[in-house]
Amino acid sequence: MIEWVNENFQTNLEEYESDVLDQTLSQFYVELRKYIGDDYESDCLKVMQVSLERYLKSKAYPKSIIRDREFLSSRKVLEGKARKLREQGTGKRPNRSRSLTKEEKEVL
Repeated sequence: MIEWVNENFQTNLEEYESDVLDQTLSQFYVELRKYIGDDYESDCLKVMQVSLERYLKSKAYPKSIIRDREFLSSRKVLEGKARKLREQGTGKRPNRSRSLTKEEKEVL
């Protein structure tokens, strides 16, 4: 992640215009991987977004990457990637139990 940031962020985040930051965040969310190349868990992506929001707020950035319309594209990218990862079984409870089907109940 640190290498990606060093290669793709030219200046401080708080100096980016909204449209450029939205595009950069979209690319960041798509390409984000652990050092060994594995994907992060879906919940970790949201934590990273909140951390970026907190950093920008501390630097008096005038927009919210979580709530403002200008960042809708990057939010959709993040939600899409998180959904895909959950479907692949990553997350807090990848092996959670499921309800029995009607047929399974009848067999019991």
